[in-house]
Amino acid sequence: MILFSANIILLVSSKSSGLSSNDCAIFIAITAAYIYTHVDVRSSRKWYGDEVHGNNSVTDDFYKYFGGEDMKGIDVSVHNGKIDWQKVGADGIDFAILRAGYGRLASQRDDRFEENYAGAKAAVIPVGAYWYSYAMTPEEAELEADVFLSVIKGKQFEFPVYFDLEEKKQFDLGKEKVSAIMLAFLERVEAAGYFVGLYGSASSLTTHTADAIKSRYTIWLAHWCDRTSYTGAYGIWQHSEKGSVDGINGNVDLDIGYTDFPTIIKAKGLRIELDTASDEIKAGLFAHTAVDILQRRDTLFVPKGAVLSRNGRQTLFVLRDDGTVEEREVKIGLMNDETEEILDGLADGDVVVVSNQDKLQTGTKVDVDDNVEG
Repeated sequence: MILFSANIILLVSSKSSGLSSNDCAIFIAITAAYIYTHVDVRSSRKWYGDEVHGNNSVTDDFYKYFGGEDMKGIDVSVHNGKIDWQKVGADGIDFAILRAGYGRLASQRDDRFEENYAGAKAAVIPVGAYWYSYAMTPEEAELEADVFLSVIKGKQFEFPVYFDLEEKKQFDLGKEKVSAIMLAFLERVEAAGYFVGLYGSASSLTTHTADAIKSRYTIWLAHWCDRTSYTGAYGIWQHSEKGSVDGINGNVDLDIGYTDFPTIIKAKGLRIELDTASDEIKAGLFAHTAVDILQRRDTLFVPKGAVLSRNGRQTLFVLRDDGTVEEREVKIGLMNDETEEILDGLADGDVVVVSNQDKLQTGTKVDVDDNVEG
């Protein structure tokens, strides 16, 4: 029996927030933590603060100032030697992208991939993987994809699996042929049910990668500098090849993650593997399935849009008696396309905000829209 189901929408009044419609656009583009800020487009001047950092604070780096807490990551291969993953995790690393191998032969599996995967999992570090390419044709890229899939079969990834193409002889083929090679690999792996991305330098992404690929697949940008000049979209930025992380001897590649891939990948649902392969079952087929489900009584559910994911935390806003809201951290249980179960952090009868949360923080005064059905 469901004891609680909230369909109430709370709207922030313009009087209490001080925002116009134009202000909202700026606000959303920065982060949900801000109610207002001053934006100055001059590149040679200081940036002045906001009510979160303090109105008198000053910075000369707008992007770090307003960027929020990004995820710190590394990418590793056999070349990094034996890694103490417990120390890596204790040093603040939030994710790792592991080289699974290279080329189109099963013998070209990275010699430490299995070890790195097991170590990262034991340290509760979310992982992704990548495959280094030598393919010169789309057909060779498909062979590489097949070997990659055999290497990563049965493993669970919280971050995308990437195609890494960076050999000069490949780029000498020209943009059209290089893009065809990329697409052959990406489509093959994507058809197997994985969240797929492309690794590339700022230069190769600009000169040798079709726009259709960059708009369809997530990008892992490689640009070793303090501030990249690359203007395209990307979910991860590899900003240094000379990082230092506890638990790893020597230099290691450092990455910054801007996209909450674990939440996105989890939301895409289950990836099902068959115990016995069949030629009758191919990628793209529809099927009727029987799914065993767990049914619990006396549970609390909220609409899916009520729960926010921020830096690995799940929170929602609850209306207080004085008309203000409180942001609470909650524990999520079962979910479907429309609702999420709340295991902890919410009580029966609580009224939650299900829209416009990007304008809120604890203590914000709100007006309730009484015209919503439900």
